[in-house]
Amino acid sequence: MLIAYAYFKSYFQDKYSDMLAEAIQSFVNKHHDGIGFHGINVLSIADQKVENIEVKSLVCHEDGIGDLLRMEVRTAADIVEMSLGTKAIEAGRKTRWFIVHVTAELHHGLHDVKVFRTEENYYGEFDQEGALDAYMIPYISTDDLEDIADDFFERYCLDAIYNEWQLPYGHIMRKMGIQAVESNLPDNVFGRMYFKPTTIKYWRNYYPLPKTEIESEVPAGTLVVNRQHHFLGNFGSALNTIAHELIHWDLHQKFFEILALLDENANQLSCEVVPEMPSENMTGIQKAIWWAEWQANNLAPRIVMPRTIFLDALQDCYDDNFSPVFYQGEHLETALEKVAKLFGVSRYEAKVRAIQLGIMEAEGTFLYSEKFYVNPISFKRHSLSKNQTYVIDRKSYEHLIKTDAEFASLIEQELFVYAECFVVVNDPLYVEPARDDFMKGELVLTTYGRDNADECCMVFERSFQSDGSYNFEYYGQCYLSKELTDSILVETKRTGDLRNQNVEDRADTVKKLKSEGSSFMQIIRDLPSSFSGTFNAHMMRVKKDDGRKMTNLQMSIETGLSEDYIAKLRKEEVQNLSIGTVCALCMGLHLEPCFSRDMVRKSRTGFPYNEDGYYQERILEEMYMEPLIDVNEVLREAGISPWGKV
Repeated sequence: MLIAYAYFKSYFQDKYSDMLAEAIQSFVNKHHDGIGFHGINVLSIADQKVENIEVKSLVCHEDGIGDLLRMEVRTAADIVEMSLGTKAIEAGRKTRWFIVHVTAELHHGLHDVKVFRTEENYYGEFDQEGALDAYMIPYISTDDLEDIADDFFERYCLDAIYNEWQLPYGHIMRKMGIQAVESNLPDNVFGRMYFKPTTIKYWRNYYPLPKTEIESEVPAGTLVVNRQHHFLGNFGSALNTIAHELIHWDLHQKFFEILALLDENANQLSCEVVPEMPSENMTGIQKAIWWAEWQANNLAPRIVMPRTIFLDALQDCYDDNFSPVFYQGEHLETALEKVAKLFGVSRYEAKVRAIQLGIMEAEGTFLYSEKFYVNPISFKRHSLSKNQTYVIDRKSYEHLIKTDAEFASLIEQELFVYAECFVVVNDPLYVEPARDDFMKGELVLTTYGRDNADECCMVFERSFQSDGSYNFEYYGQCYLSKELTDSILVETKRTGDLRNQNVEDRADTVKKLKSEGSSFMQIIRDLPSSFSGTFNAHMMRVKKDDGRKMTNLQMSIETGLSEDYIAKLRKEEVQNLSIGTVCALCMGLHLEPCFSRDMVRKSRTGFPYNEDGYYQERILEEMYMEPLIDVNEVLREAGISPWGKV
């Protein structure tokens, strides 16, 4: 976008320099005694002239009344002291700094601009111009995004009638007083918001006739959606594009007004498929546009999928979909697919939203490699940090072998192998030859490896690149989980796990994992597919402290559950088992985490997708050797119901 003024301060200096000069000259005349400035009026015996006024920065504030605006115009000026002789001779020159306080009306231009106060800036310097201060863009940090989205929902959506849980954009636009149309926008633009009346070509539906492209003037507040593709191409939806533009109108109208001041020909803000990335060379207005886009990009999915509603819907879909035939990753993937339909978004948007809300397990869903589908994986909730992944495309994998000597050594020693789109511990517990003809000769994860990726898959750091300019902090909030076929956007590097060990230590760790995994795998293979069968098998396998088999009476003592109920659980499938009961049984048997996860999976229940669920999962994994009575005390302190009836 070509802008006549690259900075708002440049516009203000060009248009109002005389007003600033008059205000500063008046201040100097009242407060300068030839030496310095004073807080009281002082009549100088010598004349002083104000020259070379330069606007350094602007700070803008809404006045809270209509379109009124308050501005702090921060300036530097030369104070020229004239001699007392008969000739006008310059006796001295010093640069001083001032803040000119201005009021104005910002509505279809800047009107009624008045100075109400001028003061000296005694520090003699100004902060670097901030885009948010100067251009009326609200401050929004990453931590604020969810709260702002909730506020948007409360203001515009509480009284709306919903189709499933799809964003009621028609209702919102009526409240905002704006409209939406479809148009054939350029390929690199998925949406536009017009903030001035403008003549455009758009598609209009003359029911019952088919849609027709017409050319007509549209009013300010017209939202245009590219009818060819929407937000992030095939990764997004029209709803996300619309939400993006609604946010602009809700948060950035004042910014639109300032943008129009800087260029009289500016009439819209285009939201590009691949927006410009920030750089040190950006002008003030370019930075402002960048921040406006950052806010709209990050808030859009949060508005389309409000957090509380999304989490409730995901939990319901997960519970409805549960089957012991499937492993955990499949449950979550299917649940996300259903949630995507409820909200009218793509499955990738649903995946990204789940990750934003802390459900990192969603990272293991909807995976593709070398243009073929990869079955989902599951892993411990806390095993991945932000912008970490188990996924690596083959191109990045081959690049790492060439550039990372330690990584190459692990592959050369055959301690790790590349399978599907993962780097995996080379053990039959985790990998096996593919059985499908079209993948003949390839290695794939075993069912156990797929359900326990944190045990066997190497972790990588992921950033987003485009000609070296992509940055996670910007794109990671809304552009996560790209298909591997779009590897131009993904740069992957090894984290240094297994926890920053050297190659030799890693080799020893891998050997230990392989030995341990082989024994665990044999047990897993021999376990029945049902919950009751698996629980009974563990009761038969696990020994008490005296070496004898676990009895129903002993389990009753350990868990507080009745002997009859425990006997029933060993013989038949019980409907509606609570997660607390399942965890109590696992704790009573002191099952290793892999067996506990298997029990939870087969029980047709699961941990809730919230802080309490995360906490319980960690307790089950890290305190499994502790007595249940001690574990329940920890749960009570955290405000969580105890497990069993101890």
